[in-house]
Amino acid sequence: MFFDDAWMDIQSVPRDGSIVWVGDPDVGQFVMRWNPSGSNSLFQPDPVGIWESPDECMTWSEDGGFGPTFWKQFDLEHERRRAGSQSNG
Repeated sequence: MFFDDAWMDIQSVPRDGSIVWVGDPDVGQFVMRWNPSGSNSLFQPDPVGIWESPDECMTWSEDGGFGPTFWKQFDLEHERRRAGSQSNG
């Protein structure tokens, strides 16, 4: 299942720079944080805020209604355990 019960509507996401999972069924799931002054000139010329990956190699603009539609908490310890079990399996 793409979205489990932990996913919430994007309207309730904290926009304080916290790292969270964001996603949309047509696009996928990504670990990102909101940057209120960020921009990507290819998609939005004005710095009105944008979703960025923690290493800033990917952005996701909300312009035109094409941003993420759901979010859930990012749990670093859980992700480390999950990555470790995948590399051992």
